[in-house]
Amino acid sequence: MAQRIDASTMRQLNKATVLHCVRARSPISRIEIAETTGLNKATVSSLVDELMDEQFVVEVGYGHSKGGRKPILLEFNADAAFTVGLDVQITHVTTTLCNANGTVRWAHTVPMDMGGTDVQEHLLALITAQAANAMAAAPPSPHGVLGIGIALPGMVNFHNGHVYMLPNMGVVDWDIRSALMERFRVPVFVDNDANCGAWAAYRMNPTTKNLVYISAGIGIGAGIVIGGQLYRGSRGVAGEYGHTTIVAMGVRCTCGNYGCWERYAAEESLLCYLAENGVTDFQDVEEDFVEKVVRAANKGNHGCVQALVTLGRFLGIGMANIANTLNPDAVFFGGHLSHAYKYLLPQLKSSMDLKSVQPVRETPILLANSDSVAIGAAGIALAETLYQSDFVEN
Repeated sequence: MAQRIDASTMRQLNKATVLHCVRARSPISRIEIAETTGLNKATVSSLVDELMDEQFVVEVGYGHSKGGRKPILLEFNADAAFTVGLDVQITHVTTTLCNANGTVRWAHTVPMDMGGTDVQEHLLALITAQAANAMAAAPPSPHGVLGIGIALPGMVNFHNGHVYMLPNMGVVDWDIRSALMERFRVPVFVDNDANCGAWAAYRMNPTTKNLVYISAGIGIGAGIVIGGQLYRGSRGVAGEYGHTTIVAMGVRCTCGNYGCWERYAAEESLLCYLAENGVTDFQDVEEDFVEKVVRAANKGNHGCVQALVTLGRFLGIGMANIANTLNPDAVFFGGHLSHAYKYLLPQLKSSMDLKSVQPVRETPILLANSDSVAIGAAGIALAETLYQSDFVEN
């Protein structure tokens, strides 16, 4: 049965479409908006006037005439509003303040130290403090901070903000969104970190409408964009490739399964491969662990190079599985392990050649922006508050 949309809802959808069009194609005239969106000229004119009153759109001069009066050009006012994005990882939390165009205006990273503390209470306090700092850093604007996006390393239901499991933090069954909503006067949105990274990768590469973002660090997850929209699955946990089995009788994982991809291609795995190659300088996975291994490899440490080679082979197996099942336009490689991209990429490509079917072997494996997850979290908050629609496409 078709869903009926009333006039008010339709106007909001049309307004979001016009705003997105101006944002994506500035500078642009009213007539060009009508031609691009298919809306009639009167509707476009009325909606533009409303957006100008709200200061999301401004006039910036005249375009070229095709006969008659020169058209007035419009531009998106990116600093009319801001959103906050937090990337919560096992070792650190990165917070960004982004304007309405996704440009970072403020960013800060603090270490995560949960030793001997209640994990949930510690996370709530840390997230609250960092989000408040970002909001305080927002410059004066017509609309201030519209919302907060939180990216978590685990299984999260975006629609209700419920955490099923943060396997590497020991957290299960937690209504974190409700707890955060009590602390802020703006909407809060909670999603998986890889989903946030995928959304940022898509917003930075809008013509790449089918992509996978791999977040590889202490854990591994994948964010999936299909047709320009995030795919989360029926319960919000699509993309948990880190917990797919690549070794049938393998090592036990924190999720309870055996032989998970995450157990062979994450930071703890690198620590094991270092020990197997006689490198004993690293005893634990600390915040700058990967960077230290890369520096040692750059100085010619053969054991570090070989450990990275082994890690890359296992990462490549998982990427080949993803390419075989989803056939994306590109795979974006992010997370802490992406700091070793130059050592891992040859192995990723080699595994793709060996393990994937011929039509997907040339799938590009691209290095993601280092702040993709935090930027994506802010971007999801922007899409849900400013556009108030299901991610209006270009």
